[in-house]
Formats: sequence, structure tokens, C-alpha cells
Amino acid sequence: MPSGRGTDSYENLKISADEVFSALDLLQEYASKTDPSVMEFLTVDGPQDAIHLFSLMKPKNAHDLPEARP
Repeated sequence: MPSGRGTDSYENLKISADEVFSALDLLQEYASKTDPSVMEFLTVDGPQDAIHLFSLMKPKNAHDLPEARP
């Protein structure tokens, strides 16, 4: 939680969990269609991203699912 200058802007910049999941869904969709030799997709927001992305990969039995498991 920011403090000091910029705290007024913080409320306008927050996004909901649904918006985060929607963005991750879109990222995963594009990443699955992109040749990894051309571009890599990385998320850096937090470990919870991996949980959501893994839950998207599992039902699709993604070809790289074994590499996604810890």
C-alpha cells in the first residue's frame, strides 16, 4: 500500500481479481499460439499467477504441462 504522494491515484489504479484473471487468460492464449523461438512470455506480478496459469493448462492437457509442474 503506497503512502505519501500518489496515494490518491492508487485507488484509480487498482484492478479486480476478475480483471487480473482476464488479463492472464489473454496472455496464456497468445503465449500458446506464439512460437517460443520468436518470443517468451513472462509474468512477474506474483506466484499466484502461476497457480491460475497452471489451472488453465491442466484441462487442455498442454504439451508443456509436465514442465510446468514443480
